[in-house]
Amino acid sequence: MKKSKYYFLWALLLVIFHFILLMIYFEPAISTPDAQGYFTQAKLIATKGMVSFESESFLEYIDPHWSPYMVKDSDTVWVVLEYFCNEGDELWNKSDDDFAEFAINELAQIDIIEKDDVLDSTVIRMPKTYPAYFGTYDNFHVIRDFTDKIENLFLIGRNGMHKYNNADHSMLTAMTAVETIIKGNTSKDNIWQVNAEEE
Repeated sequence: MKKSKYYFLWALLLVIFHFILLMIYFEPAISTPDAQGYFTQAKLIATKGMVSFESESFLEYIDPHWSPYMVKDSDTVWVVLEYFCNEGDELWNKSDDDFAEFAINELAQIDIIEKDDVLDSTVIRMPKTYPAYFGTYDNFHVIRDFTDKIENLFLIGRNGMHKYNNADHSMLTAMTAVETIIKGNTSKDNIWQVNAEEE
């Protein structure tokens, strides 16, 4: 009986220690604003379902997550939201101004920003962004075999390879293509191997 009591105490101590570690390392990312009063992505993920944009959107700061050269004033931040929609649907057909206002209102709704703090906005529509793995996709090798024979053609990225890569993998295909070209190789196999373990 005494032994099991000690096991319980050790387990309890471990749980408390783990909780303290979580509070030290993760609590600031969830509840502490930065100098501009903006919260990090953790708050955005916690509000999944309350807004239309994807909870995995890049709601992050230019520095250190993004290049500091992408924003003129280092005292401002750049917020990126990703909306999934199809060509012709309600979101897609919004004017740029209406879409920007819609997104700003959503961020304000979940207390990420103050609407009056927004300085500028840009809307970019990307049709056919995500590859579709249906229909004749089983015959994709026919297209790959054809394009791989063109020595100076190197397909890269999500749209170029018609392959669902995340941003890191897409950039890696571009870097791999550059290395291949510099070495004077014409084989594309190393590019197609990027993220192949996911398939």
